[in-house]
Amino acid sequence: MRNKLDQPLPMGYCNVGTVLEVGPDASGFVIGERVASNGKHAEVVSIPTNLCAKVPEGVSDDAAAFTVVGAIALQGIRLVAPSLGETVVITGLGLIGLILVQLLRARGCRGGRAGFRSGQTGPGGAWISGRHKS
Repeated sequence: MRNKLDQPLPMGYCNVGTVLEVGPDASGFVIGERVASNGKHAEVVSIPTNLCAKVPEGVSDDAAAFTVVGAIALQGIRLVAPSLGETVVITGLGLIGLILVQLLRARGCRGGRAGFRSGQTGPGGAWISGRHKS
């Protein structure tokens, strides 16, 4: 790991911009269209079409920048495939965990939370469930 600290590292994984060129094998996008993509943070990037999505009119660049992290959370839900009212435990309430909570509630899982009492340490977590008594 230490040998990588001196190497350049492309940062980021979500960007919003305007299509500058469309490759010969690419379809579904036109020059000048606004897109969000799963790409590095750079002034100009080359992204496969399967990692791009058109940004609808009225959606700000700031909101569109959450496309990829939202897709990561949504893929987790697709893999678990929770049923209406089912209990789901989320370990870690970072950005993606918080988005997961909202998406699961929208899917019909009841909301609640779990964590640590004052003075305890450990990873954050949440349940999407019925009631939780501490």
